[in-house]
Amino acid sequence: MIFLQADMSQIESRIALAYTGDAAMLAIARSRPDEYDQHTRNASLIFNVPEADVTKDQRYIGKKAVHAAQRGARGKKLSEEMLKDGYVITPAEGDRYIDIYMARHQPLERLLQHVKREVVGRRALANTWGRVIRYDSAVINDELFREAVSFLLQSEASDLLLQWGLLPLWDFLRRYPAGIDERLGWMHIPVHDSLLVSCPPYNAYHIADFLRQSLERPRVYLGSELTVPVTFGLGRNWAMQHEFKRLPSREEFTEAALEIANGKA
Repeated sequence: MIFLQADMSQIESRIALAYTGDAAMLAIARSRPDEYDQHTRNASLIFNVPEADVTKDQRYIGKKAVHAAQRGARGKKLSEEMLKDGYVITPAEGDRYIDIYMARHQPLERLLQHVKREVVGRRALANTWGRVIRYDSAVINDELFREAVSFLLQSEASDLLLQWGLLPLWDFLRRYPAGIDERLGWMHIPVHDSLLVSCPPYNAYHIADFLRQSLERPRVYLGSELTVPVTFGLGRNWAMQHEFKRLPSREEFTEAALEIANGKA
């Protein structure tokens, strides 16, 4: 048995950009991960270094800065969050990173304004799946707005994974036994933006292709259509030994799965 992981590539950031309705932002949101690494590109922008020179730490800090910017946070909040991960940046540095990112992604203000209008005007916020959070007695302040944006992006991601990933996959694995004594595969606890399945190596491509077709479907966010790409990993454990930014041929994928099963990877 091996592990197969299907990961929704940079899903929250893509959905945030789709909510802007801006052509340039949509082009970024729709880019394939094998063509364009948003986190590396943003770190390059924030730290003013070539993409080829972006370090692992810079990429991570840049990723967290973008996460904060997309929620309307400022440097103090970013500094506090980074300290939890063992990174020391000052509030002033955090403000600078956020401002650099927002200067190049101004259309994100549409997302932030949409959330504010819904929270203030309706005292509620709904995602595209119909999930609603209410703020009837909440104190309206910046912290509440940040939490509301987080709810919107996180719930969009988790509901997509549930409705187009977890539930269809559960039915798929249940209905298609691989043999007399074993099923096609076994699904493990999903995390925020990915699914983990254990399966015989010969079944890995069958499951991956099903998930690709089920998850990579267009959805509309404030009038803008977006399909979030899926990347795949294969491994003996949760640390994937093989990663694919695009699902390859059945032969290549099965060969990699067999290498792992035979302890050659």
